[in-house]
Amino acid sequence: MSGKIRVDDLVPLTHELGRSNPAYLQRVQPLLPDFPSEVLSSWFGEQPDTVKTYAFLGYDRLLFERVEFEIHKLPGEETFRDGAKSINALINESAWMKRGLKHCMETNKNWPVPPILLDTNASVLPQKVPLILKQPYHLLEGYHRVALAHSYVSTRVITTSLAFWVARIT
Repeated sequence: MSGKIRVDDLVPLTHELGRSNPAYLQRVQPLLPDFPSEVLSSWFGEQPDTVKTYAFLGYDRLLFERVEFEIHKLPGEETFRDGAKSINALINESAWMKRGLKHCMETNKNWPVPPILLDTNASVLPQKVPLILKQPYHLLEGYHRVALAHSYVSTRVITTSLAFWVARIT
């Protein structure tokens, strides 16, 4: 990080864990005013380990844009970090965990919160990068949603396009 914000200040406290936790958003949103609250709550609030994993990006330098992708052009495994499970493995694991997600996507024909991509081609990347960032996009958050959406492409269960939060480093 560039030094303005301490990574530890972004990690959710025990009572702040979970998506859309108002206590977490109230405390952290002023530190990262360019972060949409959906991004803060789904990326950090729900998965606190990622705060430290991706701190090298410089959170205070990220800008976000909501971008629609046609379902036949959805980013997929090519955006997954090295060592991540495949789309098929994600689809087949922990059915109980995805039950709510499946219900939401089948009912609303959309996901509850857009996944987060880093546009690596449009970003000013740090000189030291401790992991391989995929080109042109690297999926930061939303592996299960992306996998489930891919499983629905041929079934027409979902809408014709889906939104992603696309970040770039300035």
